[in-house]
Amino acid sequence: WVTESVSKKGQYISPAYEKVWGRFLKDVDDFVESVNPEDQPIVVAALEKQKRGEKTEIEYRIKHTDGSVHWVWDRAFPIFDASGKVKNVAGIATDITNRKQAHESVRYSRNLLLALSRAAESVQRARTPEEIYRAVGDQIKGLGFDATVLTFDNERKHLSLNYTTFAAQMIRAGEKLVG
Repeated sequence: WVTESVSKKGQYISPAYEKVWGRFLKDVDDFVESVNPEDQPIVVAALEKQKRGEKTEIEYRIKHTDGSVHWVWDRAFPIFDASGKVKNVAGIATDITNRKQAHESVRYSRNLLLALSRAAESVQRARTPEEIYRAVGDQIKGLGFDATVLTFDNERKHLSLNYTTFAAQMIRAGEKLVG
């Protein structure tokens, strides 16, 4: 993309913009409106820096017209005229949604493995079913799951995991990760 620095009019917008955003770019205000409200201050600050002739590199979320959220990595640099004033700003915006989702999936998997490892250590030290329940339940809750997936048998001697409930919770968590 290339914009005129003063008027903010788009001089060149890649056709890929419509694919990533799901719409044609009308103007800079339309662009800012497409950015997730939590990320708009970051984008507006970057636009101000660009007007002053500063390079910028930011990541932000946008709202696609289909309702999905996309992550964008945006790099911009000034183009100066012969007198040294900022004439245009050029940049590259890349959809990094898949990378962000993969990173989140790896982070979540790492946390799950750490929790399972801690639970296994706690189970080895436990002396009673209640201690096992508490140790494993704490780790499950730490991951954001409902600890009621753990149940004792009638004699309170054996602890079991309700795999159906746990699997359903894991599926919901996975769905949140991939949007």
